[in-house]
Amino acid sequence: MNEQDYEGPQVGRFNNLLWNNMNDIRNLTSNVPNGSMKYAYKSVNIVDNQKLYAMVYCVQYLSSDNCSWCLSNAISTSCCRGKIGGRVYFPSCGLRFEFYPFSYPLASWTTIQQPQLPTATVPLSTLAYHQALHNH
Repeated sequence: MNEQDYEGPQVGRFNNLLWNNMNDIRNLTSNVPNGSMKYAYKSVNIVDNQKLYAMVYCVQYLSSDNCSWCLSNAISTSCCRGKIGGRVYFPSCGLRFEFYPFSYPLASWTTIQQPQLPTATVPLSTLAYHQALHNH
C-alpha cells in the first residue's frame, strides 16, 4: 500500500469516489460467469487534472458470491481510505488502484484452473469380489 495520503482539494470526494469505484468494479467482476476471466479495470476523474485508475480480479473458478465476498474483504479490510495508491492480493482475488494508468494485458494472464481433486479408483477385481459376495 502506498502510505502517502491524498492531499488534494477534495479529500472527502476522493474517498467517496475511491470507495464507489472499487465497489462498482467489484460488482462487474463478480457477475462474470464462472470459467470466464473475472477482471475489471476502470478510471474516474477526481478533479480536472487528476484521474484514479483501479483494477480488481478473481480467479476464474470462484463463484460470483465468493468473488464478491473476497473483493469486499480486500476493499474493506486493507484498502484504501485516503491513500493515493494501493495493492491488495489474496490467493483468490486482488485489487490495485493508482493515480497513474497501469494495466495487465489480458493475453499475458495465465488461466487459472480450479484444482482437481484426486479421484479414487477401485480395481475391477475388487468390484467383482464384492459383487460375488452379495450375490450369494
